[in-house]
Amino acid sequence: YYDLKDYEKGMGYHEKCLEVYKATYGENHALVATTYLGIGKGASAKKDYQKACDNYVRALNVYLKVYGPNHPSTASSYSQLGDFFAKLGQHEQALEFFAVALGINKKVFGDNHPSVGTIGKKIMYLYHLIQESEEKGKIEETEKTGEADNVT
Repeated sequence: YYDLKDYEKGMGYHEKCLEVYKATYGENHALVATTYLGIGKGASAKKDYQKACDNYVRALNVYLKVYGPNHPSTASSYSQLGDFFAKLGQHEQALEFFAVALGINKKVFGDNHPSVGTIGKKIMYLYHLIQESEEKGKIEETEKTGEADNVT
């Protein structure tokens, strides 16, 4: 339903699945975490960012309990939080999550794995955006200062 942009219906199914998975497997199961991610994705698409963030964090916490800190699913969850914060323009926060994901993937897969490269590209892109933003700020400040100097 998400592909059809029917986020309410998609989230409704995820929430029903969540109830079933929790009743069947308990709070700490990979399917519960995956379902939290699905709810987060739908909430993000609906621009309900608080609900999205809450569900992404719930998923991460479940993965940490189920798999521990050095597992690909845990890394993926950190990366999804990075994507979420990058989408909101919170680049520094996104970098923190990507850095953790990168560290896990390097530890698990080694330096030459595609997952390491993908997260590395995301980190480089964010640094590029941060640098552009800082340069834009300096230019705007210079323009303001220059305008103020010309007025007096």
